[in-house]
Amino acid sequence: MTKDFEDYKLAHYFLYRRELKKWETEKIYTNLFLNDWSELMKLVDEIEFQETDNGHYEVRMHIDETIIVDDHFNDFITTDGGDRQENTYKACVEYIKWYKEMKEDGYVD
Repeated sequence: MTKDFEDYKLAHYFLYRRELKKWETEKIYTNLFLNDWSELMKLVDEIEFQETDNGHYEVRMHIDETIIVDDHFNDFITTDGGDRQENTYKACVEYIKWYKEMKEDGYVD
């Protein structure tokens, strides 16, 4: 299984709280988050709605980079090298991986 498909499955589960259907395989999938801004913005909203002890995370999209900022306004995740949509998707996936790890370790609910 490719990293791209694994990342897509992770983002899909984070947003929709369900696994992909059995027919949604690597051979036929389309990465909705890279093909549709409205799907990507749903993912951004889900991240920004995650509460922290002091507020929320913020996703800042710039022309050449995307930065996820923590509740103390520290740059938390920064991605660049692609276009705005690619960078935003990559930052969201990095956040979701971090969040999943923190959840497994019992630091978040």
